[in-house]
Amino acid sequence: MEEKHFEFCNNKRKINKILKEFEEGKTLNYDDDTELCFYRQGNFSMYLAVYDETLEWTFSEHFFVNNEEVDMDNVGSVLFTPHKPHVTTQDLKELCELLLPIAKGWYNEQGGYECLNEMSFLELENILNKGTNEMYKHYEQEKCSDIYSDSYDYDDMCIVIAIMDFVQQYDTELDTKLPDVEDVIALAKEIKKQWKQEFNTLSTEQQGYIGAYTHDYLKDIYL
Repeated sequence: MEEKHFEFCNNKRKINKILKEFEEGKTLNYDDDTELCFYRQGNFSMYLAVYDETLEWTFSEHFFVNNEEVDMDNVGSVLFTPHKPHVTTQDLKELCELLLPIAKGWYNEQGGYECLNEMSFLELENILNKGTNEMYKHYEQEKCSDIYSDSYDYDDMCIVIAIMDFVQQYDTELDTKLPDVEDVIALAKEIKKQWKQEFNTLSTEQQGYIGAYTHDYLKDIYL
């Protein structure tokens, strides 16, 4: 089974700052190859990074030469298309997971690096946009279905209350990212998932009261 790995390459606060500037149409005054995140499956990966003052996906292949791993960087790149307003770091993870299989399939169909070399990825860009829109629509439908069918406990209610308290307490863009009840619940589900994953490394307060964890989680991203 191929190993799958996702990672943020910068802290979430900086990534959200870059995403917000991109959404506002600002020039991204960052060094080239300022990476936001990457997703790797087997020997292929998809990076999102700043290039030429905008955001691009970079598709790469990894292989071994003399027992040392080599990253064939910039096999091809595609301009970043968010596919929805107010992209979050969680959206980046989901987009990475959607994009890589599409890019990998196209790349293999074309014969791999030996056939493509530095060929433009214009054709791939069209395929990515079409495939991602379809897959993201399907994901949104599944997400809403889960939200309506799931049952919720005391911790879930604490998270939602902590989210709403945070929105009222601080003047951030978070409220614009939560236009509907479904968006609030989806965020609460993601926070609970992260809380469980990080539980053993948390403070006693954060372990005992998930609302405290929620506040710190949102504070780290939006303040």
